Amino acid sequence: MKNIEKTIEMAALLHRYHQQQLNETERQKLTEWLEASPENRAQFKRVLRELKGEHRFIGSKYDLRVEVALDRVKGKLNKSAGLSYKRYLPYAAAIVLIILSTIIYQTNYGAVEILTAKAETKKLYLADGTQVVLEPDSKLSYHRSFGKSDRSVTLEGGAYFRVAKNQRHPFSVSGKTVKVDVLGTSFRLKNYAGDEEATVQVTSGKVRVEATQRPASTAVLEYGEELVYDKHEKLKTKKYDKKEIAKIDAGIRVYEGESLKRLIRDLERSYGVQINCAQELQERLFFGDLDTRGRLSFFLDKLAMTVHATWKKTGDNQYSIQQIK
Repeated sequence: MKNIEKTIEMAALLHRYHQQQLNETERQKLTEWLEASPENRAQFKRVLRELKGEHRFIGSKYDLRVEVALDRVKGKLNKSAGLSYKRYLPYAAAIVLIILSTIIYQTNYGAVEILTAKAETKKLYLADGTQVVLEPDSKLSYHRSFGKSDRSVTLEGGAYFRVAKNQRHPFSVSGKTVKVDVLGTSFRLKNYAGDEEATVQVTSGKVRVEATQRPASTAVLEYGEELVYDKHEKLKTKKYDKKEIAKIDAGIRVYEGESLKRLIRDLERSYGVQINCAQELQERLFFGDLDTRGRLSFFLDKLAMTVHATWKKTGDNQYSIQQIK
């Protein structure tokens, strides 16, 4: 019975290792098990080969099933102490196989979720070669089968995409209020749940944008064009020149008449701060650039000069912008 319990325990540790959730005690147990025999190390390598591929394993619905299965096996072990070891071994081995199969299924077919915190940006490559720069406070999700017969992702927040060309399988990004379909191009989608507007900026190629809350509302954007879809279900477009497009392509935010209210939300996400802006300033328009690789204080100086205001730091990660009287 102890051998069966040990097998179940190691299946649980392999699952937690796969999820990168081992604590120090569990890590020590796994190390001791690996050092115990060549057979254990061979089994560990076989499991890792099955799990090879994506290196981000953010939890999915299958994680819960694995944990439930483990709990059930442990419960049956406790209730079946009178059963002989040989009678119970096939059952335990089958359960362990199901658990490992579930992990493998999750790796190949479950959902992948990649998240960023405020003030955090991640650069990654999808299986088809598409480059994604995930902006702060955002989430990108897709199926592990991405790139085989389907190239669909879901975005909550903001990201810049440099899409690999594939005529057979178009690339699509679904946001809260808009969906973008492309064959091979570069564009930025900003579609945060708390914002009043969703924005698409095209830096190469062509995209088709559909308002998901009103499918009849569509638009086709080409190089240098931007579409803004607001909460009133209105589509607005504008055109950028080559110099501005080069900035956007390099990750620099270009603002051509944005309200301070919207701009401040971008600053808060990009720098992980809280900014209190005077009410009388929030609807003022800003024209300029924001490179989040620079210091926040440098941009606040530029902003204050532009809108005739002053700013100060009021606490840890807290700032205030006031109108000059």
